[in-house]
Amino acid sequence: MTLLLWKAPVVADSDEAEVLLQPYYDRSDDTAFEPSPDVAKVAGELLRRFPESDDGPWGDSAPEENDRILFLSIRWGADNAVIDAITELAREHELILYDPQGPDVHLPDDPVEPEEPASPPKLMDYLWLAGMALIAAGVFWLGWRIDVPVLGWVLMIAGGFFFTVIMFMFRIFLFPSKDESG
Repeated sequence: MTLLLWKAPVVADSDEAEVLLQPYYDRSDDTAFEPSPDVAKVAGELLRRFPESDDGPWGDSAPEENDRILFLSIRWGADNAVIDAITELAREHELILYDPQGPDVHLPDDPVEPEEPASPPKLMDYLWLAGMALIAAGVFWLGWRIDVPVLGWVLMIAGGFFFTVIMFMFRIFLFPSKDESG
């Protein structure tokens, strides 16, 4: 995963960011970015919080202190605390944060959107599952009542199997294990 941070010029669109970054990608030319001590401060703070080590968050290399642009290569298994720290420091030092994987541009004055906790599901949310259970029970009943021996057994086996699976799903949805419910 790659993230890039810089102070100026300010771009609000990922296409503008790509155009701005193209010389940097091609020739390591960072002259399009204005120098700022905040970029070097963020690099230093990230290295202080997450030193370079074999099990550290840095992918190809640790962040290099630079006053124009900060190129962060983060390994995919890195802890979310690393991303949170990068976002926090970018906001604190008013740096543009660019995520080329998205691509997304995050400006320092973008509103922080807190995650709203999901409301717990209600019994009515699983009404569709009850309908499926009724259909499966109906298939079983039809197999019980039909006078065609092979077809009757097939219907009872299929209806019984699906009814059992649906009841198992009901149990999982309505009574999640303590590990899943938080």
